[in-house]
Amino acid sequence: MKAYTSKIKISGTRLPQENPLPMFRSAQKDQKVENDGTLRPEELEKLGIDTGFRVLPYCMQDRYDTKRKMQEYPTVVLENEILRAEFLPDLGGRLYSLYDKSTGKELLFKNPVFQPANLAIRNAWFSGGIEWNIAQTGHTYTTCSPVYFARVKDLWGMDFLRMYDYERTRGIFWQIDFHLPAGSHVIYACVRIMNDHRHAVPMYWWTNTAIREEKRVRIFSGTKEVIYVKPASLEKENTPHGFGHGQMPCLPTMPETDVSYPLNSEYTNEYFFQNGKEEPCPWEAAAYDDGWMFLERSTQPLRIRKMFCWGKHRGGRHWLDFLSEPGQGNYVEIQAGLCPTQLHGLQMPGNSEIIFTQAFGSSTAEVGDVCGTDWETARDCVYAQVCRTIPEERLLSMHEQFVQESMLPVRQLLACGSGWGYLEQERRKKNIERPVPEWLYFPAEAMGEEERKWYQLLEDGVMPKTQAENSLRSWMTDTAWEPYLREAARREPDHPEVLIRLGVLLYENGREAEAVQLWERSLQIKESAMAYRNLAWHRKAAGQTGEAVQILSKAVRCEDGMKDPAYAQEYLALLSECGEYEQMWNYFRDIPKELSGNQRIIITVCPAALALGEYEFLEWAFAYPFSVIREGENQMCEVWFQYQARLELGADYTSQEYEECLRRIKREKIPPRNIDFRLVS
Repeated sequence: MKAYTSKIKISGTRLPQENPLPMFRSAQKDQKVENDGTLRPEELEKLGIDTGFRVLPYCMQDRYDTKRKMQEYPTVVLENEILRAEFLPDLGGRLYSLYDKSTGKELLFKNPVFQPANLAIRNAWFSGGIEWNIAQTGHTYTTCSPVYFARVKDLWGMDFLRMYDYERTRGIFWQIDFHLPAGSHVIYACVRIMNDHRHAVPMYWWTNTAIREEKRVRIFSGTKEVIYVKPASLEKENTPHGFGHGQMPCLPTMPETDVSYPLNSEYTNEYFFQNGKEEPCPWEAAAYDDGWMFLERSTQPLRIRKMFCWGKHRGGRHWLDFLSEPGQGNYVEIQAGLCPTQLHGLQMPGNSEIIFTQAFGSSTAEVGDVCGTDWETARDCVYAQVCRTIPEERLLSMHEQFVQESMLPVRQLLACGSGWGYLEQERRKKNIERPVPEWLYFPAEAMGEEERKWYQLLEDGVMPKTQAENSLRSWMTDTAWEPYLREAARREPDHPEVLIRLGVLLYENGREAEAVQLWERSLQIKESAMAYRNLAWHRKAAGQTGEAVQILSKAVRCEDGMKDPAYAQEYLALLSECGEYEQMWNYFRDIPKELSGNQRIIITVCPAALALGEYEFLEWAFAYPFSVIREGENQMCEVWFQYQARLELGADYTSQEYEECLRRIKREKIPPRNIDFRLVS
């Protein structure tokens, strides 16, 4: 077994840059989740709890496009004589490729391109391989960000890989130790999540594995009891998710169809296998019609399994092509998590750990045709292969060994993550708090420009000044930093950036009135788009949309507000919410081209163009190659349908005629493919 660094060269777009605006957490800590009355009592517990939107102190990654070129991406490789695992350290540690040298077969869906899309909590996400998701529903905060990789020696002196980082919303450390013993056809991932606070924190974990989608691929797990998503809840953005309980292989949403075949799904589909807590080693598998299988198994508490597919409808097929090359991006996912669904909450007690081991491998069926028989018989055949390839006793034994080795020290850093872990390490030292886990290594050189600003605050008690407020691009929401910001504000009371940053920390922690006072105070010192924008956000959250528009109009007129498209995006969205279409269009027409060409701005202004009869602009927009349309966002399709109805009816029509025409058009006409990302057709 050896671990080393390498590179891949593939077609890709630039790494997503960050939007500087702080996106405050949802006022609703819990999401509203609907069920049809079939969920069992234990499946209703903590449904929707702690799943409301939360992204700070991270910023959104929404600055990417579809302009790809050949680029090199660093990789970290772990291999033995049979398997070669290749990870992308700059992209969340994604296991990009798992190659079986003995058969010449790639076990995963290996995406030939890097194309971000608006699918994750920070926006940017890409398909392929195995991703490791922690802390918050919506994939993970480091999906498209660097994480640490290091070489470690096991108890016998053999190399294994450690991937790790510091998670800033929960203030916790996590690691995954990857082991590939000599002669093993299976790679192991030992996950360790550490909450060393005295208080409990919300927690989340899902491992998402992308495998090749083929016509006869079939998904199995250890139970036929599943929670399924109701397609009606996917038809319109911001509709509460709806769940029901059913039994494989036919679910109430498709009662005559065997949904263990993902390509039977008529919509973007997912269902969660409800494996029991008493099962020592839950599993999931994808079986192909040639007898080959991809297998995954774990120790507890990782018991829930999931199937996700984009479905065979037009919008789903477009997503697959968009995320890759046309015809080369077809995949389905098998996933593993800690809770009954990804919208169930979990509280991780203070001073506790969550530790489990996953194993990934492949096999060929020795008996039976798993793609040509009934689901129960096929599952028994697949389970037999799981037991042969990843025996329960061996997995449990390996897990015990890996837990011991999870506290062995890092030997050599192979890839560097961000500097926030180092900053937390130094803060704890300064405050004589519990140190970070000694087997994790966070070097000072990991700090970038933003981390160094906070390090200066920690060491010297002052925050360095910048040329303009639009350069505020990093935030802190951990209240442990409040005393440092307050001291900096005392030392330099005329430093508006410190007041803005302190206000963001307080606002995110529910102290809105104090935050508003700080932002208003900063404006008395110097006008800034950031302070106006944050005040507008507060007014909007309070339901005072008109006042929010007036305040945000000041932000977009500030010098710094005219430099970044994020301010214009929010201003136009707020005007649209108020139905101020003429004001929207006039503002859009007058802003510089570097702003008006922003994709999100174009999408936002389309309803105004429709209302005002700016049809030439609409025709242009309907042909635009958008890269930022959100999963589940149907605005462009809706505008297109309404545009077709207006064209058909002409200038004079009644509201009843319009509604009847619109319903018929939605049944009969198909939007341009480049804007059709619907989850349900």
